[in-house]
Amino acid sequence: MKHNQMRQVVFPILAAFIWGTAFVAQDMCADTMGAFAFNASRYFIAVLSLLVVIAISSMQHKDKPALSPAEKKAANKQLWIGGLCCGAALAMASNFQQAGMVAGTDSGKAGFITALYVVLVPVFGLFFKRKVSLPVWIAVALSVLALYLLCIKGSFSLSPGDLLILICAVCFAVHILVIDHFTAYCDGVKLSCLQFLFAGVISTVCMFLFEEVDFAASIGMDTVVTDHHECKDALPAACAVVDPHRPDCGFPFKHLAGVGVALELVLALGGAERESALFSRYCTLAAIGTIADVMRMEGENRTIVQCGLEGIDRSDFTGLHALLREAGLTGRPVSSVQIGFVLAPRINAAGRMGAADEIFAQAKHTANIDHHVTNTMFAQHNAVEAHAAAAAEVVKKLIEQLDADFGANIATCLFCGLVTDTGNFAYSNTTPDTLFAAGELLQRGADNALINRAVYRSAPVSKRRMLGLGLIKAEYLHGGKVAVCKLTRADFDRFNARDEDCEGIIDNLRDVENVEIAMLIREKEPNVYKVSMRAKEYANVCAVAERYGGGGHRLAAGCTVRGELDALAAELTEALIQAL
Repeated sequence: MKHNQMRQVVFPILAAFIWGTAFVAQDMCADTMGAFAFNASRYFIAVLSLLVVIAISSMQHKDKPALSPAEKKAANKQLWIGGLCCGAALAMASNFQQAGMVAGTDSGKAGFITALYVVLVPVFGLFFKRKVSLPVWIAVALSVLALYLLCIKGSFSLSPGDLLILICAVCFAVHILVIDHFTAYCDGVKLSCLQFLFAGVISTVCMFLFEEVDFAASIGMDTVVTDHHECKDALPAACAVVDPHRPDCGFPFKHLAGVGVALELVLALGGAERESALFSRYCTLAAIGTIADVMRMEGENRTIVQCGLEGIDRSDFTGLHALLREAGLTGRPVSSVQIGFVLAPRINAAGRMGAADEIFAQAKHTANIDHHVTNTMFAQHNAVEAHAAAAAEVVKKLIEQLDADFGANIATCLFCGLVTDTGNFAYSNTTPDTLFAAGELLQRGADNALINRAVYRSAPVSKRRMLGLGLIKAEYLHGGKVAVCKLTRADFDRFNARDEDCEGIIDNLRDVENVEIAMLIREKEPNVYKVSMRAKEYANVCAVAERYGGGGHRLAAGCTVRGELDALAAELTEALIQAL
């Protein structure tokens, strides 16, 4: 009995000593490590230490009666559940604590505020119908008074660090209650080992998510951070943070893109003797990034873009030339228009995420924005206006309904949608609302001249050749009222053309005198054909497209069909003639 009494006195004192001295180590590490990195390290050290204790204890109690398989399974289940619950509570508590000390709360104050969990435990116990004696309530009142005297200076407010550690105290109180629950069913040492393991794993995940630089510093890795955004009050713990927006940065030009900052760093590290060669090599990449990031075209940016555009053909970056080839810009002069509207969208395209339908199926919330009458309202939230001339018109309304402001860049994109879907406002789908929306977008800075250069006056040679071929191969049937053009993969290979090089063929066929309906059939792959249909006034081509699983508008529709080309063309042509 005396032995147990000695343990009950000595062990808590020893635990209090270790617990108190830990604040000194935490305070010292707060200047060099992030909260998550520090806690991940301390918990994994604890796991290794307890594994040794468990191994020694198992050897000492190897003669202990073994549990039955069912009892062992139940005990292990409780142990793992307890370890996860205790570890999660501990991870939250300790990371809030360390974050508070990183934020500036000193070790003495942090120790006192954290200790408030001692009086919070019985308070929280009220929710579990536990009786709380009068001395406990007196202790709670005294602790709150002490917290006020220690933390509140001048006005009734806690510093950010104090608030974080107060949250830590709440989490520690929850942690104690969880431990109290599971120790009745689990071995205390094993439970501690598992809780440290889970707390370490949680802290490690958070470290990789939020403290990459701090983690790199903790393992002796030097890091340099480059950025062009406004700086926070506390900079990352890197060897250097290169950002023109730093308060102590004397660099005169503050409007560089991120790639521009990186380029300036490379030039500085290379030295004066290599500056010209390095700039010549990397300015092309910096130019693409500067344009894609829609930075001000002035000062350093103007120099980077001008030199970068001039050096595209001389660049030895394989990826860049592959991108140019994919965009059909190989061997052509490349301007900022092509980069902004052709290259940049390919770099930032959503298609890099994989199949869009798979992503859509897995999404918790889905939205569908469209203006086609055949839309099936397949999403949770559907904004479909069949009377709108373009989806861009619907998007504009949604932005305004959300009371969200937007500038010239978004206005230009929306205006481009209106222009292309209305044939420069020449189609019958153009309504007063469409023109009113166009006027408002122009007032917001939409660049109509830029759109016309990019969309209508910057066609590659392959596109012009495909247009000519399409007009030559067209057949005019039913007294010249139906124009049909068939393009095979051999036609595309002849001019090294892409699918988008067919844009405009169908509209030119429809605009031929006496033609009421135009149809373009182009081969996508063997026995698979993309069909586009256009009508002037009278026919409903959407009804024809719907028969073949497609859709669209009354005067503009399309579908995808499979089979033999000539037979499909004859069948579709007959359906269009009947629609007249």
